[in-house]
Amino acid sequence: VDRFRCHWQTCYREPFVVLGVDDAVDIATGGSITCAIDGDGAVHCWGFGGRGQLGNGRLNEGLFPEAIRVLGFGNGI
Repeated sequence: VDRFRCHWQTCYREPFVVLGVDDAVDIATGGSITCAIDGDGAVHCWGFGGRGQLGNGRLNEGLFPEAIRVLGFGNGI
């Protein structure tokens, strides 16, 4: 199946490198956000955060991956 990958309304046919996440071991995507877990267990999220979806305590878009604290997971508290 030929699938597109989109990043900020620009779509690509192939995977691409996301600056700020060098060693992702897993990813999860939603309608407008993406989160990646790195090799150290840290969670990094980016995308639309107008309703607090990114978990960074703000209500705005995250253009670049930002490490967030996830209670009871990885290296969060």
